[in-house]
Parts: sequence; structure tokens; C-alpha cells
Amino acid sequence: MRHILTKKSKLLGYRLKQARLRRNLTLSECSDMAGIESNSLCLIEEGELSTQFFEILSLLDVYGLVSDIDAICDQTFDQLPGTSLINTVQFDKEF
Repeated sequence: MRHILTKKSKLLGYRLKQARLRRNLTLSECSDMAGIESNSLCLIEEGELSTQFFEILSLLDVYGLVSDIDAICDQTFDQLPGTSLINTVQFDKEF
């Protein structure tokens, strides 16, 4: 079970990072907006399981995604007006 949670955590961290990058937010800007420490945001984006759920929900609120967790960095739901998803970062790791 721990292995599955680790994979899901890494995927969630990756998706949250993509949501931040597509909004052109730095770690510092985003952590200030969410009211969390920059190092906590780093751990969340790395998929560390030790992060608190409140911090993740704060980030979802900053990204405007708190109402639909399935929409986190999903190209179908999370397309910003006037933007293109062509320049997304490729992710080579397997989840």
C-alpha cells in the first residue's frame, strides 16, 4: 500500500508543480499566496508524504482548483484562457 501511495503522491506533486508553472508563479510567489513556507511547497511538488493536507488544499485554492481535485493540471479542465498547453514540461518518470 505504501508503494501505491508514494506513486500517487509523486503524481500529485508533479501535477501541482505543472499547475504552478502554467500560471507563471515562482515557488516564492506561490508559497506567499498559499500562506505556506517555500520549503513546504518544494516538498509537496516532490511528492513527499510528510506534507500536511491543509497545505495542499491551500495550493489548490491558489490555483482555483479546490472545487475539483480531478482537474489538477488536467489539460481538459485546467486550460487557462488565452494560453496554449504546447509548452508543457515533459515528465519521464513512471508513476
